[in-house]
Amino acid sequence: MNRGNKTGKTNEVDVADKNAPLVDAIETLLGPDISSLERGKFEGEGTLTKSITLTQMRMGEILTALGNHPDLEGKTDSGKRATVRRAISKSGKISKHGDRKGTHYVMLPLDHLRDFRMESTKFSALEKIMMRGGMIQHSDLLVSMNATGSVQTTNEKTDTGRTVTINTSKSAVESALGHLEDEGMIRIQQDPTGSKTYVCTPAVWGHSPSLKKASTFTLSIAAEDLLADAADKLSGSPVEVPGFAMNTPEKMSKSTFVEIAIWHTYNSVIGKKQDMSQ
Repeated sequence: MNRGNKTGKTNEVDVADKNAPLVDAIETLLGPDISSLERGKFEGEGTLTKSITLTQMRMGEILTALGNHPDLEGKTDSGKRATVRRAISKSGKISKHGDRKGTHYVMLPLDHLRDFRMESTKFSALEKIMMRGGMIQHSDLLVSMNATGSVQTTNEKTDTGRTVTINTSKSAVESALGHLEDEGMIRIQQDPTGSKTYVCTPAVWGHSPSLKKASTFTLSIAAEDLLADAADKLSGSPVEVPGFAMNTPEKMSKSTFVEIAIWHTYNSVIGKKQDMSQ
């Protein structure tokens, strides 16, 4: 049974959670919704604003969601409440808000926020570089990502909880680019004047550690045969991709071939139309 908020967590703690310490089970219940990253618009005016939805629950809701956790078995309602309060006080990540009747609990783990911000920035940076054919200068990337001089954060109350909005700073973008270089997704070229250019590597094709969507589409028999043949012939034989700075990957699958075809078609057809209209 769904709790009714955006987290999609269930009211009953599963077997694994019942075997975990009570404080861990409570933190799991109150964990923010960071399961997906918001895709910015492809257009140049897209910003790096990302949102994370926090979960807020009252004591009664927490008790219902915990169900028959071992630490609560055999206790009266008041005893359960006291046990949960002690666990919350040990967390160090959970805070209490509101008056006596409207009291609710919220967790804002800074480590989750840091991970969210880093993955979000890496995702956006790769997308911007890919939209430029896999290569972009440092100054152009900062402009396209609307990176600010410092981190700007807002915290707004909504019907389902609280939404924290974070605008990425220039230093955060540069840190994300450093991570992408370490992961082998990009190469950083620097000329004698100190100007940097970011170039994607073949490893970027199909790369999506946080988001992958399964797609079902119908192809004609001829197109399906061509897809299978192309993936087979290109595997182990990297070639240039027109309009991009990097070759196809060493290992080619049908799904990777489709992704390359989509990027190539989008940049060469739709991207050119947008450039002409500006």
